Amino acid sequence: MQLHSNKHYVLQQIVPRDPKPVGAPVHVRQAQPRDANRQLSSTRRHTPSSRNPHDLSWSANTTAVSKKAQQRLHFLRVLRRNNLEERLLVTFYRATIESILAYGITIWYAGCTAADRKVLQRVIHSAQRIIGCSLPSLEDLACPRYLSRAFNIIKDKFHPGNHLFQLLPSGRRYRAQRTSTNRFRDSFFPRAIVAVNNKKNVLI
Repeated sequence: MQLHSNKHYVLQQIVPRDPKPVGAPVHVRQAQPRDANRQLSSTRRHTPSSRNPHDLSWSANTTAVSKKAQQRLHFLRVLRRNNLEERLLVTFYRATIESILAYGITIWYAGCTAADRKVLQRVIHSAQRIIGCSLPSLEDLACPRYLSRAFNIIKDKFHPGNHLFQLLPSGRRYRAQRTSTNRFRDSFFPRAIVAVNNKKNVLI
């Protein structure tokens, strides 16, 4: 009798009394405010006014880009020490360093201060000394990208910014936008219109 009662006890432990029904709703835990703030801060880390709402400069972005590019200069020096030919050094530079400098350059280039541009230009000068040949300057990287992006917008009639490129009655130049603040003047569309009108590698 005692053995039978023990078996009954063991069966009760193995088989749950109230099993969870199939297809029960799954409850997803909502993100805590701390997690949301952490995600928001990581996305706005290198954008203007990320720390101070009155700071509209691109200094944080410039510092981050310069730091990344400086780290990759080390590998360029290692390849130079191993007597890699100049053509391959230039290819490595364009793939690893120039791509970092030119990433999103149409967004932040015109809004950068002269000091910020000098910091990034210093990276290019360092690469020139390592490779031993001349490389495109920061302005040479920015101007073709302004023109290319502007012409793509002009060709695309469904682009939201297509209406901002309005031809003058002469049909040779586009109407310049009126800007009341320096921040708007240094944004993409006013600078792109100036670049298209000039068609010279001079933006500033």
